[in-house]
Amino acid sequence: MRHDVLRWVPGLAILLLLVSACGGGERFGQNAPVEATEWKVTNPFTATGEISPELNILSDVEAKCSPTTVITSNPAARRCISSLQVLHDPCFLDPTDPTVAVCTQNPARDEAVRLSVVDDSTPVVPGSPPPAPPATPELESTPWYVELVDGRQCTRVIELHDDLPTVDGFPPNYGCGNDDYLYGWPEAPSEVWTMANRQGSEGRTHNVAVRTAWY
Repeated sequence: MRHDVLRWVPGLAILLLLVSACGGGERFGQNAPVEATEWKVTNPFTATGEISPELNILSDVEAKCSPTTVITSNPAARRCISSLQVLHDPCFLDPTDPTVAVCTQNPARDEAVRLSVVDDSTPVVPGSPPPAPPATPELESTPWYVELVDGRQCTRVIELHDDLPTVDGFPPNYGCGNDDYLYGWPEAPSEVWTMANRQGSEGRTHNVAVRTAWY
């Protein structure tokens, strides 16, 4: 089952799409043990700058874009508001045509939205390619999307901290569905990363293993 969390931002009348297909419902590889956390750099384009043939483009709309706070290590990543007043974050500029962007709300699926960028507050030089995937995730960067060992999928929660439950005074950094949150950042004590998880009304957190992390 697909779970989309939609939120109206007061005063802006923007429909904010926070999470796509996270939380309960379908479980991806829930019975397979995790021997090592896999990390991936999100890039919806091929080496030649074309949209990946694996993606299913659900819609084409115009949008205005600005820097994203979800992915800070990729200069081609954007936060875009479509002409339908829907917020897409993150989106990625076409390396060969910065007037085109592709938004993937859930990198574990093959669905995306293509945007015609009519305004970009941080324009890039045409032809600038996305950064090459690093050998390992940069220490200062954080994943914008994670899949846990039991199949739950969680995305960054931005600008909604006042509405979310805190743990020891700290708000969650990821939402995994209804009243299901991750706190702090992925910890890598071994090859399997872990995160602090709080579900429902329970006041304490417990560590959960991360199967995949997207940057």
